[in-house]
Amino acid sequence: MKCRVCEEECTDGFDNDFIDGECLPCRANRECDEYEKAEAEELKLFNKMHDTDFTEQDFYFACYYKKIKLKTLGEFPKLQDVYQYAKMQKKADSYNRTLDHPAAKDSDVPF
Repeated sequence: MKCRVCEEECTDGFDNDFIDGECLPCRANRECDEYEKAEAEELKLFNKMHDTDFTEQDFYFACYYKKIKLKTLGEFPKLQDVYQYAKMQKKADSYNRTLDHPAAKDSDVPF
């Protein structure tokens, strides 16, 4: 089988790595590009609806610092993903900061 995108020929036993005539790397690249394009379109619509001018990075940090509420993202599923990712990162960063604190002394333990 031959990939219809990159025209690479597959070797025997790897023909199941093709989906609709595309090899897995080409398909993954295409799907990532489509997702990024859809995310950019949602961000344009969000900016227009809320009279803002966020870039992708600005939007992420606005979510990270809780300047954007989840309820304002109701019709933007890709932006909800960014919001959830930023929330997860903030929680992980907070957890890592607690691990960085020096250990308590034995005398500080109440029992």
